[in-house]
Amino acid sequence: MMQLVGVIDAKGGCAVHARGGRREAYAPVQRVGDTAIVPGDAVGLACEYLRAGIDQLYVADLDAIAGLTPQDDLLRRIAALGAPIWVDAAISSILAARRTLTLGARTIVTLIEVTSQRRRHAERRKQVPGDRRALEALWLGAVPQRDGAA
Repeated sequence: MMQLVGVIDAKGGCAVHARGGRREAYAPVQRVGDTAIVPGDAVGLACEYLRAGIDQLYVADLDAIAGLTPQDDLLRRIAALGAPIWVDAAISSILAARRTLTLGARTIVTLIEVTSQRRRHAERRKQVPGDRRALEALWLGAVPQRDGAA
């Protein structure tokens, strides 16, 4: 069974179209299908996903990923809508994972950059409370590169 997940890339409190990693060119989201939203309204985007029957959300906090202040208030407001939320916010510690879970995240998405970190990451996963576990999203080096090399 296919499962749809609504993606929200958040930068500076706004939902943006993330295109090719060129963050300076990201523009506010203005539409969900045929429905117009207030440009950049991340909560409005989440609401439209839910109205369309998409019942899980993935939020990439582009500010946190860039080393800036995490968008905690925005995440809290999206979580208040009640849908399960996966959060990618450059979380690299148990403390940060727990803090993000208290904001309403259901799943923490992490990127393991170095294969030698797998064991340490597995130990960290055990420390995340309850059924809320860190998700090993990508293993760098296992992701095909543009030239087809792994």
